[in-house]
Amino acid sequence: MPTIQATTKNEVIFKWKIPETFTGNKNELVAIIRHSQLTDGTAIWPETTFLREVQANTDHVVLPLMNGTYMVKAKDTNGNKSANAGTAIINLPDDLPKLLHSTVREDTTSPEFQGQKNDVFYSSQYDALVLNNQDLIDDKVDFEEGYLGSIDFGGELFKTGTYFFKDKVDLGGIFTVEIKRILKTRGLYPNDTIDLHFTNIDEWTDFDGALPDETNCVISFRKSNDAPSDDEIEDENSEFILLEDGNKFSQEDSQSYDSTTSGTSAKVITFNKAFYQTPKIGITASNMATGDYYVISSESRTGFTITFFNSSNAAIDRTFSYHANGFGAEGA
Repeated sequence: MPTIQATTKNEVIFKWKIPETFTGNKNELVAIIRHSQLTDGTAIWPETTFLREVQANTDHVVLPLMNGTYMVKAKDTNGNKSANAGTAIINLPDDLPKLLHSTVREDTTSPEFQGQKNDVFYSSQYDALVLNNQDLIDDKVDFEEGYLGSIDFGGELFKTGTYFFKDKVDLGGIFTVEIKRILKTRGLYPNDTIDLHFTNIDEWTDFDGALPDETNCVISFRKSNDAPSDDEIEDENSEFILLEDGNKFSQEDSQSYDSTTSGTSAKVITFNKAFYQTPKIGITASNMATGDYYVISSESRTGFTITFFNSSNAAIDRTFSYHANGFGAEGA
């Protein structure tokens, strides 16, 4: 039985063992690791996404931490895979609550998935983006030539397709972020389902249909400091493309602090780096006399204003330190 353990807040170590009953050359086996977002034990191999392929005799691999089910199968040099997958589930709460900027869902818009589609289309039958077919029905002399079972999936299907999300996300500044993807995939041969078998059941080679266990989906994103146009974002040669299993940006809380004197008027404090949102500000004042007090105003993500007064409400000069704690630190 595989095991999984979080090693940092962004990574896990996934371990497995080659069964002692295996009599072949263990050095020739590779381990295929896939992932499902499900944490309830119902995940199945065809409905997972590919993560990594490594030598099976290494017995472990470091992977990105994503709540859900990690699965592993062994594959030999002939391409034969294990009949059953080993699984391990992890579901950890965030140790530090994140500041949610936006949730992007295009399956709930009307109509669904309004972005650019290359060789894919939205199927209301499966409520998902699916691969399109390469053939046009108008080019078929015989309607039964691949279209008798399904109009949508007649003929030869494309092996790959691409979907571009409709809108880009603008943070309004340069900040460190963490992008979390929630992805549900399903491997299916639409023309090999039980509803599309028209022959005697005794003649079927597989009651459930063929197993599409090579299905995969990769989510990629690009970043820019200059709010590029849509054409620039879709440039496939952009040097800013990052894959979900590559570099990641983690969003942590940021802090700013200093000591200073107020002067005998309103003192404007400007943070060295702007926060993403207005932070919480704490003041520690020195050489205060009885009746002295201060007023904070104009709080924003870039700074604040403070004025010290004596018991007669006259502005006075005092030494103080401040501490600002919030999310995000804007870059240059």
